[in-house]
Amino acid sequence: MLYEEPFWRADGLNGAMQSDRSPIQLVFDNSPEDGSMGVLSCFLSVVECPHLADRKLREEGLKEELARYFGPKALDASGYVEKDWSTDPWSAGCIWPLTPGLLTAGGEHLRKPSGRIHWAGTESAMRWCGYMDGAISAGARAAAEVVTALRSR
Repeated sequence: MLYEEPFWRADGLNGAMQSDRSPIQLVFDNSPEDGSMGVLSCFLSVVECPHLADRKLREEGLKEELARYFGPKALDASGYVEKDWSTDPWSAGCIWPLTPGLLTAGGEHLRKPSGRIHWAGTESAMRWCGYMDGAISAGARAAAEVVTALRSR
């Protein structure tokens, strides 16, 4: 959801929300640091909220949900953009598909090189697993491992 400015910051809010009782499961403030516009990135599943299956109804429904958490200014969005991650050929649907307990049971094996294969991906991150920050740090780690391996040859 796009706004003229990140109004929630002036209200002392960080633009983040997580719920298991709302059509919106996660919200993040993705506004530019300079506050030149406001961006609230929302994650939801229409499987869990079929009343929002229609795009236009979803846009209006999301505004109303955001207003519950960030106040009535959330109703005054200047734009709306969406991405259906379930149709993206390079993702497994956005929210990671790992089952509970997998990382604590064997997470180190997700990043352990296997011969010449070095693993990188958000699931193999040391911190922020499941997030873009984790994916970037995992890529940097794997790249450093490859450089070290090549130099030792």
